Amino acid sequence: MDSYNIAGIYLTLQPPGDRRKESELKGAVTLSAAPKSAQEIELLPGQWVDLKLRTAVECSSEEFCHGFAAEPHAQLVAHWLEALYTFKRVPQCGIERGEYDSRMLDSDPLEVVLSLAPSN
Repeated sequence: MDSYNIAGIYLTLQPPGDRRKESELKGAVTLSAAPKSAQEIELLPGQWVDLKLRTAVECSSEEFCHGFAAEPHAQLVAHWLEALYTFKRVPQCGIERGEYDSRMLDSDPLEVVLSLAPSN
């Protein structure tokens, strides 16, 4: 039986209090490792890792962009997904059977002010 851990983070931007109009920002981070190997580092309570990523806002709709032009305040939310994938290879058939356990956590919204660049 083989397995690996995967964790990812992506960001969304939304008008204050309106998740129906959220837009996922371009760029995301994915980390993966074989469990209990040299690839994996366990973080104890109170420890953390700083991740830096570059992202860009891409409007999901014209309405979304106009909403921010009229009201430049927004909320930035980070979404964390982690999963443990376990699978078994069946050499005679070339088939992999697997399952996974996962969980997703969302950060509290961070209030931001947008400055939209004029379109060309």
